[in-house]
Amino acid sequence: MRAPEKRFAIILFVAILLPSIVYSAYEFTKLNQNEEQILQIYNSQLEAVLFSINQYSEDVLTSWAVKLRNALSSGRTEDINITLKDFLKDKPPVKYISIISGTSNYIYPPSPSDSLYRHVDSVIQLRRPKLDRLKVFLKQGYSKLEPFYIPLDTPLVSLYFVPDTLNGSNLLYGLLLQPENFVRDVLKNKIQQVAGKDFTIPVINGVKDSIVEGPDSLLASQFSIRKELWFLPGYYIGISPKGKSIDELVYERAWRSYALIFVLNLVIVIGVIVVFKNIRKALELVQLKSDFVSNVSHELRTPLALISMFSETLELGRVRSDSRKNEYYKILSQEAQRLSKIVNRLLNFSQTEAGKRKYHFEHVDVNEVCAKVYETYKFHLEHNGFSFKYLEGKDIPVIIADYEALAEAVINLIDNAAKYSRDRKNIELHTGYNETGVYIEVRDQGIGIKEKHQTRIFEKFYRENTGPVHNTKGAGLGLSLVKHIMEDHKGKIELFSTYGRGSMFRLLFPLKTNQKLQQLIFNGTEHDKDPDS
Repeated sequence: MRAPEKRFAIILFVAILLPSIVYSAYEFTKLNQNEEQILQIYNSQLEAVLFSINQYSEDVLTSWAVKLRNALSSGRTEDINITLKDFLKDKPPVKYISIISGTSNYIYPPSPSDSLYRHVDSVIQLRRPKLDRLKVFLKQGYSKLEPFYIPLDTPLVSLYFVPDTLNGSNLLYGLLLQPENFVRDVLKNKIQQVAGKDFTIPVINGVKDSIVEGPDSLLASQFSIRKELWFLPGYYIGISPKGKSIDELVYERAWRSYALIFVLNLVIVIGVIVVFKNIRKALELVQLKSDFVSNVSHELRTPLALISMFSETLELGRVRSDSRKNEYYKILSQEAQRLSKIVNRLLNFSQTEAGKRKYHFEHVDVNEVCAKVYETYKFHLEHNGFSFKYLEGKDIPVIIADYEALAEAVINLIDNAAKYSRDRKNIELHTGYNETGVYIEVRDQGIGIKEKHQTRIFEKFYRENTGPVHNTKGAGLGLSLVKHIMEDHKGKIELFSTYGRGSMFRLLFPLKTNQKLQQLIFNGTEHDKDPDS
């Protein structure tokens, strides 16, 4: 990596990648905080829901306690069973009523099993301090219900309270509820009202870890956020958005955010890479243009220097011999032609790059084009020690092409082959025809082209900057010009090369595309057309 590229890489990293990395790290940290905030929000919602349901259940149970207290205080002792029976008629969740006086415990209706009495007596003994505090609360003007869980086969919850007037008595009244019936008969509608369309709020039996009231398709374990009901010990309410659990929503939201950050960073990285590659390519193009100017200047300077030197020699009359004069005139002509060829190539390349080059399309015999090029270059190449052969194909159909442009493409390939041939100076020109189309091939046994450079040698100004190629004169325009000519002819140029053994360039004119070109060009009477127009 060259120094300018390193500078741009550092600038891109500091200006784009580093802020992106810092921002991503910050977002990852913030995400964890956001997830905690979401859980806190749901907890807060659950607290509000729980308070509303608990407040409702307290209102219902308090009203039942007041009704029981009033019924017992107004009725006669001998009619107590009738009073209790009437009280239980419209309160299905209340299974039994317990009246405690001192150490005695009266339960209505009487239970056929002794286990209920034993469990109630056990609860009273164990919870005596709490029951005694009920009297203290009543003296302070606060009538409180004290719930206890009774672990029977069908669990009960006892809610004890004291009468409004103590009168030194040790009376305690108790409502023995079936909690699951209370949930279904009393709390269900309130829970549905609070839950609305957005949330699922089940009631969970904490002992069995099962849902008492809620969707059958859900499991209690899916509700990680739950709170205990005030008056139903061992029972909880949970909360979850409908469709997915809170954990699933938090998990999905987190991964969605992670994925978004990842994609954002990936796009930024790809963008930086693309920008860096474009900058690198632009820098290479600047360097290639600089090399091109240097190479063209050198190529122009050499023939100009020779023309100047020999013309000055002839002008000053320093050459006496006619044979020597003729030799100098010949050198002047060759260098003038060389200079003209360089200028023409630059002009053609400029027109082609600007899309202003016009072609005169006509029926062309590739054998005729190649034969003329062969005759023109044979003496020059053999004079410079080359073996130059032309192998003409048979029965080749004519193609639609610009005669001069096609000849120019072949000449450029021959010049290229001659320029990069060292010890084995063998060049062959072939024409042929197969199922793919009509082709012209230029083969050499020169230095060849490394595989990593084969995809780039058709780029303008591009020249390999290592090995023997670097020391060879050239502007880097020839192959690029050939590629443009072939593209304008709806054909293509193919390269087969092995480094150290030589190369073969093939100009291929597929018949299908050439026929389409023929229809396009000869659809009217105008032949001077651009095939892309």
